[in-house]
Amino acid sequence: MRRIVPLFAALAFAACAAKGEPVRTITPLGASDASAPATTSVSTPAAATSKEPRLTVSMRPITEGRLGLHVEIKVSGAPGALRIWSRADASTCDILHAEAADADGVIALTTTPSRIQLGRDARGDVTMRYDVLLRAGERSTGLTVMTDRFVANGETTLVLPDTLDDTRVAIVLAIDTAPIKAPRAASSLGVGEKREATRVGRFLRRSTFVGGSLGTAILDAAEGHDEAAWLGYTAFDVRAVVGELAQVRTGFADYFHAGYDAPMTYVFLGESRRLGSTRATARAESVVVRVGAREPWSAALRLTVAQQMLHTWIGGVLWIGPAEAGRARESAWFVDGVARYLASRLLRRFGTLSPAELRDALVAEIAEQATSTYRGESLVRLAGHDDAASRALLVARGALYAWRIDAEIRKASQGKRSIDDLLRALYTRATELRRPLPATDFVDVAARDLGQRATELHAKLIDEGAEIVLPEDVLGRCFKGSQTTYAGFDLGFDEVRTEDDPARRVQGLAKDGPAANAGVREGDVVESTDYQLSDATKPVTMRVVRAGQSVTINYLPRGRERRGATWTRVAGMSDEACGP
Repeated sequence: MRRIVPLFAALAFAACAAKGEPVRTITPLGASDASAPATTSVSTPAAATSKEPRLTVSMRPITEGRLGLHVEIKVSGAPGALRIWSRADASTCDILHAEAADADGVIALTTTPSRIQLGRDARGDVTMRYDVLLRAGERSTGLTVMTDRFVANGETTLVLPDTLDDTRVAIVLAIDTAPIKAPRAASSLGVGEKREATRVGRFLRRSTFVGGSLGTAILDAAEGHDEAAWLGYTAFDVRAVVGELAQVRTGFADYFHAGYDAPMTYVFLGESRRLGSTRATARAESVVVRVGAREPWSAALRLTVAQQMLHTWIGGVLWIGPAEAGRARESAWFVDGVARYLASRLLRRFGTLSPAELRDALVAEIAEQATSTYRGESLVRLAGHDDAASRALLVARGALYAWRIDAEIRKASQGKRSIDDLLRALYTRATELRRPLPATDFVDVAARDLGQRATELHAKLIDEGAEIVLPEDVLGRCFKGSQTTYAGFDLGFDEVRTEDDPARRVQGLAKDGPAANAGVREGDVVESTDYQLSDATKPVTMRVVRAGQSVTINYLPRGRERRGATWTRVAGMSDEACGP
């Protein structure tokens, strides 16, 4: 039983979010949410014109009774164009007290958990009001309301007219933080309680909104505009981190030759989390990072955030994989795996990852491939599991495949070409066609250098799930290849179910697993656990109560073991000699 388990403080709050939403990536540090393939960009930074509809969204936290969010939306549009309103996620929050009116007065509504239909065509502007309230017993991250802060996602909280999703609209966003007595607010549009911008309507569905005692920073440079907000405590200086990320974003845009001039917002949420359980999420023109108060700004965290930033280009514009509904997870090898590969290689070129840190990133993917419960499964079968372990392997498979294809192209072209040429060609094609590209397009571009071998490699390594073996010199002259034994991280019991149990009794104890072998028993009441998430080399210290006595148990969370490739540093070579 291999789990990546984010832990949250036991605080009284309301929170709701999509259950079963595809996840962009699971890494040793965390994960992020995925969206369906976009046929057009969510960004349209050009100035508004008088012909564009106007969409005003106001939100105010509800801090008494059932916690939630009050939303008011005022929108203009052609008669008959505003009949159907919907939200993307209705799994954990209720829409209550909905009412609408136009120039002729109150409009009757037909409502379902995810949809509101007007009883007649509207005349003039339509004003919609409703409350988003948490259902009893539900808790997640799509809507969190506390006495001094709130965090909300558009998928959960916004019911918007469907016809505006791909239409340029003049957006006015107003966040009222008075109920939480908070001085500041921010969103995917940037810092401030009120923001105005022109975007396509579905931009708001992929946005995040936050209020509280925020720290803020704004960076203006010739390359672009970056804003940041942070809530809670972090072990690093967010201002310095945002400066670094702004430079990285410029480098990414240069890589794709994509004069990307839309702004970028970074939201850091300091939470009670175990070391290594950071979660980074790509949002509309923004990245949201949920990080523990003790988490350092490490190479692994830097790579996790950079991977999400890359979704502006890979996943936002360039999407390789099925376009059919329900098959988005099959594209994770590219949208997440290739993005992770590219983030690590570009960060090394930019000088923000050392050669050793690049090696560590590669070894993490090798370890995932070697120890995964789903090792060797086909792409379709692997994507069908939809759990943390399967998603982790999909990402690792895509990253290792990119390493392999890059090595094959460099060898075939005698160093004149690389996977960079392949990705830029695909990006240009996606920009022109403005739709997802099938995997055959990836293979066809690779075939320019590899011929029929491109088809064979893709079928074997991606579709069939064969083990991806890399050449010993894949990391260049500073490293030599060898073999080692990898162990998967396994607590040996289900910590999520255990924490959810009112009595905190051990749940899901695996027979002959590491916890059971160390002496943990079904029915033990857990007082505390201390461990390094995803690190099978660091011991778990677990305190349980058994028969009225407190017992301390220590063990290594080592799951299945298997041999795999690794790379060791060649002595006497400087980082500069290693190259990018």
